[in-house]
Amino acid sequence: MRAVEHGVGLGRRWRAAARPRTVRPAPAAVWNLPGDGTVAIRPGLGARLVCRAGTFLVTQEGDPTDHVLEAGDRFEGTSPELVVAWALREGVLVLESEAG
Repeated sequence: MRAVEHGVGLGRRWRAAARPRTVRPAPAAVWNLPGDGTVAIRPGLGARLVCRAGTFLVTQEGDPTDHVLEAGDRFEGTSPELVVAWALREGVLVLESEAG
């Protein structure tokens, strides 16, 4: 057996792996909803809903304000309470975790 210092002998692969990269994590969930479709979730603190297409009305239990999301808009809950999204027209809604 040969003793090797940490990182010695790994060459380019080691240096390439050490470079910082911007990586977009996979979404936690994706919903393709028809117009008038709904989804109810408890996304947790730090998670966000992102509208990729269509229009959604989003409401959170305990929050008196309703939010309208269109393509590119985001909703970040302020509590761990239930969130309901209603598709005002056919669309795609993505749940991203805190790390995203």
